Amino acid sequence: MKKLYRSTENKKIAGIFGGLGEIFNIDPTLLRLIFVFIGLVTAVIPLVLAWTTLLGVRWSRSTVLLAAGFLSALAVYALWWLIFRVGKE
Repeated sequence: MKKLYRSTENKKIAGIFGGLGEIFNIDPTLLRLIFVFIGLVTAVIPLVLAWTTLLGVRWSRSTVLLAAGFLSALAVYALWWLIFRVGKE
């Protein structure tokens, strides 16, 4: 097994995705895009969804953020299920 390290040649900020790309022979830009996509799916989109659906009702801000956190956890579980469970069937 290869040792995980940060790349010194292919780095944008810290070289982490460059190192992962070199280990797995994947384009680091693709890894960066996947990271941004997962971040949007699990954080931003559930927050916007909760905010817009609960906007017309008189909810406190903490209730809306709690609903967004629940949707984020659901999105993380759905991504986990898609990545690790579907491929094994």
